[in-house]
This record gives sequence, structure tokens and C-alpha cells, in this order.
Amino acid sequence: MSAPKALWHTDLTAVDVFAGYLVLDAWVANLDRHEENWAVLRDTAGGLSLAPSYDRGAALGSSLSEERRRAYVADPAKLEAYAAKGFALKFEDGGKVPKIQLTSVAADALDAAASAARELWLDRLAAVGAQDCGEAFAGVPRMSDAARTFSIDLLMINRRRVLDVCR
Repeated sequence: MSAPKALWHTDLTAVDVFAGYLVLDAWVANLDRHEENWAVLRDTAGGLSLAPSYDRGAALGSSLSEERRRAYVADPAKLEAYAAKGFALKFEDGGKVPKIQLTSVAADALDAAASAARELWLDRLAAVGAQDCGEAFAGVPRMSDAARTFSIDLLMINRRRVLDVCR
């Protein structure tokens, strides 16, 4: 696989960046994305830009007990089923509509983004491996082995799921 094509932030539209946020949500299994968790910033000249993403507190199975994490890690089929339950409350025109798969939300957003942005986000996701995730979690203080293993395994499952749906 070739290295991801570099894009400067000025080359990305708000739609392109938003698509990247939704790919990230699908990857980390963020279950708390809704219309109040997005923002637009206005600069001193009156220009608008999409705010950096925030509020991923409901990601990576954060509400699961250690016992449940261990059970999921011990049974890959159960962890796969858990990952497939990842959903978002889709919002359009200020109204919520039924739950949809996070991977479908990401795919729809990437369809609306520029092809270069789509390639950028998917190539970046494809480049992340379990070792990268393990290194990132190694520095998290007081993270249990069960939480670390669950998170890495979930990220690798969701990485595959997102790439399967979006490529």
C-alpha cells in the first residue's frame, strides 16, 4: 500500500473534516455523537470553521465493567457482536431519526467528501495496526490489562469493519 497522500488542512472542506470525525467515531465505537456534540467556530474576522472534535467519553466500551471486558476478550465472537452493535442517532434538520450503524454513518460521510479526503481518512485508518494502538495505550495511567486488550481488539475489529464498508 502506498503512503497516504498528504493534504494541508486548507485543502479540506468542513465536509471533508466532518467525514474524518465520523470515521474516527466508527473506529473508536463512540456511542455519544449527536447534534449537540458538534460546533462551529467564528474567528475575529467572522469566518467560520468546524471545531475540533470533542466528547468521546462514551467510546471504547467505557461503561463496561472489567468483568465484561474480560469476557469479550476471551470470546472473539462476542466481541465481534459487541462491535456490530455500534450505532449513532442520525440527525437531520434538527430531528433525530432511527439508530444507524456507525460504519454506515462513516460511509455516507465519506461519500459526501472529496475523493482525496476519502482516500486520506481511509489510508490513515488502514495504516494503524495493533502495535500502534498498544503503544498509545501503554502510556495511559491505571488502565487495566483487560481494558487495554479490549480496546486494542475493538479498534482492530472496527478498523476492518470501517474499511470493509467504505472501500
